[in-house]
Amino acid sequence: MTWFKVDDSFHQHSKARKVAARSPAALALWVLAGSWSSANLTEGFVPDDDLPWILPASEQLATELVAARLWKRVKGGYLFHDWLDFNPSKQQVLDDRAAARERMRRLRADRKRRSGERSAEHQANVRDLFSTPSRTSSRSSRAAPRAPAECPRHIGQPAHNCGGCRSETLGAS
Repeated sequence: MTWFKVDDSFHQHSKARKVAARSPAALALWVLAGSWSSANLTEGFVPDDDLPWILPASEQLATELVAARLWKRVKGGYLFHDWLDFNPSKQQVLDDRAAARERMRRLRADRKRRSGERSAEHQANVRDLFSTPSRTSSRSSRAAPRAPAECPRHIGQPAHNCGGCRSETLGAS
């Protein structure tokens, strides 16, 4: 995203004060056109054809901006005074965007790589926890995992979390 930069002392600049006194709408055009120019990477150029789309009936307002020397009349449109002194050029914006895309590509690749490492580590831990001892190997010094105790009333249900007992308890309440 590109920003149209307006100096924080613009409100007290003699050009801005003159335009504001005569035609506040002209300053509105200046701001809207600046935003438009920044978004479209035109380096401060506002074509005649696009002016009505930015602000309807703005031809007279544009003339006032030229008279105040905030804009310059050029072939095919208007040009902001000293645009490139305060705003990035089209090439700077494109270079910044390319650098940002590359940073995000590297960040995502690194996240994916780290996620893959964690996944492989997780899979190895799960295999260790749930693997059955090999029948061909001699007895391990580790004790074989004990099967969980079964509920004496509900065959196949674990004693510590029997669904049948839980259902009976809930039904009795």
